[in-house]
Amino acid sequence: VKLTIPFNLKLIDAKRFVDTHMSWLDDKLKTIGPFYPLVDGMMLPIGGQERKLSIDKDISVDFYLDTGTIRFPKNNNPIELHVKNFFKTRAKIFFTKSCKVYLEKLDTSYKALTIKDPKTRWGSCSSDGNLMFSWRLMMAPHQVSDYVAAHEVAHLIHLNHSSEFWGIVKQICPNYGEQRNWLRKNGKYLHNFVF
Repeated sequence: VKLTIPFNLKLIDAKRFVDTHMSWLDDKLKTIGPFYPLVDGMMLPIGGQERKLSIDKDISVDFYLDTGTIRFPKNNNPIELHVKNFFKTRAKIFFTKSCKVYLEKLDTSYKALTIKDPKTRWGSCSSDGNLMFSWRLMMAPHQVSDYVAAHEVAHLIHLNHSSEFWGIVKQICPNYGEQRNWLRKNGKYLHNFVF
């Protein structure tokens, strides 16, 4: 838990604030954990499939991915950086391809596509046509990430959540309800991995 206070607030007042909100804080902490620091040998979801994370002194490529493991080279980079770079690169490729399919279906275009790690959203579309996606979606099943691409591309037509917007989403991604429900139920889990 991190508490940010104004420069001129006395520490005793900050402690009093925490003490009076402790039960609320306990309730919130119960809903967000547990957290998973990245360690050699742990299981990590990639595309919805669990794979064993491994640091391997015998590989010289950026990563090696097979059906049961993902291996990174042993070097000076921390494991978190290896994994984050893997997901960011994979997300850029995935969302560029996925959005292209939906852009062609809707005969529209975007200005730029970026990959970030937002805390409260999986993707966004700005009024000037910039698309943004969370690289953490690369841990989710591909159909879920694909739905988020369809959702954000549909915002290029309707920058709201009107019935017309949802009609477009259904037109280009007919099973979007299943994927949306998966995110509602499991999305928090993707943020529990500590990078």
